[in-house]
Parts: sequence; structure tokens; C-alpha cells
Amino acid sequence: MTPSQQGGVGGVAGTEAEKRGGERVFGLDLLRALAIGGVLVSHLQLVFWGGGSALAGISGSLGVELFFVLSGFLIGGLLLDILEQGAGPRALWTFLVRRWMRTIPLYYLWLGVLLLCGTWAGATRWPWFFLSFTQNLAWPMTSAWFDVSWSLMVEEWFYLLFATLLIALAGVMRAPRALAICCGLFIVLPLLARWITDDAVAADWDARIRKVVLLRLDAIAYGVAMAWLMRSRRRACDALAQPMLALGLALVGASVLSSLEPASYQSASWRAGFFSLTSTGFALCFPAVARMGQPGRGTEALVRWASQRSYGMYVVHLSVMEFARRLMLDGVLQPREGVLLAGLATAVLAELSYRLVEVPLLVRRPPQHARADRGHRTRRGMRVIAF
Repeated sequence: MTPSQQGGVGGVAGTEAEKRGGERVFGLDLLRALAIGGVLVSHLQLVFWGGGSALAGISGSLGVELFFVLSGFLIGGLLLDILEQGAGPRALWTFLVRRWMRTIPLYYLWLGVLLLCGTWAGATRWPWFFLSFTQNLAWPMTSAWFDVSWSLMVEEWFYLLFATLLIALAGVMRAPRALAICCGLFIVLPLLARWITDDAVAADWDARIRKVVLLRLDAIAYGVAMAWLMRSRRRACDALAQPMLALGLALVGASVLSSLEPASYQSASWRAGFFSLTSTGFALCFPAVARMGQPGRGTEALVRWASQRSYGMYVVHLSVMEFARRLMLDGVLQPREGVLLAGLATAVLAELSYRLVEVPLLVRRPPQHARADRGHRTRRGMRVIAF
């Protein structure tokens, strides 16, 4: 199975899942739906109930980490297609333009909406960082305003840095070696950087490590590595899909249990390695998840809807929740009404974003390959729906 993709988000995620033989892969849609669900649950309990549930809180972190690995898996499929078709500056530029047309318009649109709404939590204090995608490049977020954008920046910078290095190396060496070097560098260097720079930041671990772009690029690289493994060792991955799933779930479970133990945060090794453990666990689940069968129509339709609208929901949801909470504090809404308003407004705005912004731009993107709109065949003879 070859992952030809759409690129994520977070981030956040994209609106179309990988396809197999022209059909959507339900397992990947399900992962995206679970990821956005975890984020929404986490932020609901944080905004409306003060974050009292540790398990609900960790669900949001896991949701974002799953988004990262899923984005890498899907992006990896496209990069593998590019390498098979012949990499070069033109292919790199097309790849980047397609990524930017997928993610940037909605980001800037919502950024403009928030700026027009006034000075919420520093909206007018740090606009240039948010406009230039540098609000958390190598430092903590410059403002808590539009806080969910931290993960979008991890994805944007990964697209640019990883693809540029990969295609540059592919021009001077064999593609497999170039891919191995890129995956190795992007997995090892952020891990080492987290460990080296972890100087008494345990109390502010979330801001100073978790949400800093250059310390988190490995989260997406694990997905790229799994996409490569599933393409180059397809039979082995198919045969070992269930054991890999069991091991992956065990690693994710271990990361969750350790994160619920306060003493864990006092260990520099744990603070550096937690993300690696979680990302590896999620990546190991993909061979089994990608082979899942289709459920009933109702379940499949609901999961597909959440998957396709997940990027819009991710971008807008926290700002909407904070607005609803303000109405509650002002006595305009009762708590239940505030939660209901936040949920409905998030769903409606995500639907409008999908139909009026995302889809119209998706169909106008330049094709990555000459036969992209009709699909093409890789050297292994497997049909890929190009994205």
C-alpha cells in the first residue's frame, strides 16, 4: 500500500484522506477524527471547567501528536511519489505551493478575523510574529493569543525544511539514501536539542519544549519514515501489522501513564524522550489502521465529515470556546448554553471553511505530476491517487 496524501495539519490535518484504489481509507479518516476529537474534548474541559481532568488534558496532547504523525505519513507518500517521478527544483516548488494553498489561506483568514475582533489577550501586541510564521520558531510562543497556531507552525516549517533538504540531497545521491539521511536528521536532531536545551525548564515544559518548532520537527518525521517503510517493505508490514499495532498501542499507553505521574516531569530524559515514545507508538499503528475495512454507512459518513472538516475545526475552535466563555462570565449565557454554542459554532464555521475556502482552493492547485488528476502508477505497479 502506498500512501499518497494530502497534507495535514494539524497540525492539523487535511480534508482528504489517502485513497486506496480510488476509495477513501477509513482507518486514516478515523485517526484524523479521533485526533480532532481529543483536541476538542481537552480544550472544552480546559476552557469551561478549568482543566480539572488530567486524562482529558492528555487527550488533547495525544490528538496533536497523532495529527503530526498522520501529516508526516501522508506527506511522506507524496514525497516518495516525487522521488519516483524525478525530483528537482520545479517539483519542490510545486509541492510547496500545493501545501501553502492547502493551509495558509484559512490561517490568514482566521488571523484577520481575530485581529478585527479587537485586542483579545494581546491580539495587537505581536501580529508580525503571527504573520511571518515565527511566533514559536525557536522560542516560546510570543503571545497566548491564537495559541493553537503553534502546531500549524511546526507543520509549515517541516514542509519547507524537510522537502527542500530531501530534494537537494536527491540531486546528488540516490533517493533512498537521501530519504534515510533526512529522516535520521529530523528524528535525531530535535531529540538531542530537547535534551541539551532542557535546562531547568520542567515548570514550563509545555511552552519551552512542547510548543517550539525546532524542537518538535521529529514528530512529523516519524510519519514520513513509516510511509517509506510501508512502501519499501510492504509485505513485511502487512504480515506484522497486528504485532506492530500491539506494540504501538503499548508505547502510547506507556507515554500516557508516565505523563500522569508528576515525578516524570522532573526527569530531563523523560521530557526529551516523551514525544519520541508517543510518535513511535502512533507510527507503528499505521500498517494495521490503513488496512481497516469500511464500517456501516452512518459511521463512515460521520467519521469522514469530521476528518474532512478537522483542519477548519482545529483553527477556529479555541477562539470560539473563549468567546463563548466570555459570554458566560458576562452572564449572557448559562454554562450549558455556552458549551452548546461553542460546539455548534465550531461545526458551522468548519463547514463554511471547507465549502467556501478549502475545497475551492484545493481544485485550483497546480498538479504535482502530469497525470496527477487521473492517478499514476508507481514502479511497484500500485495505483496512487496523487494529492
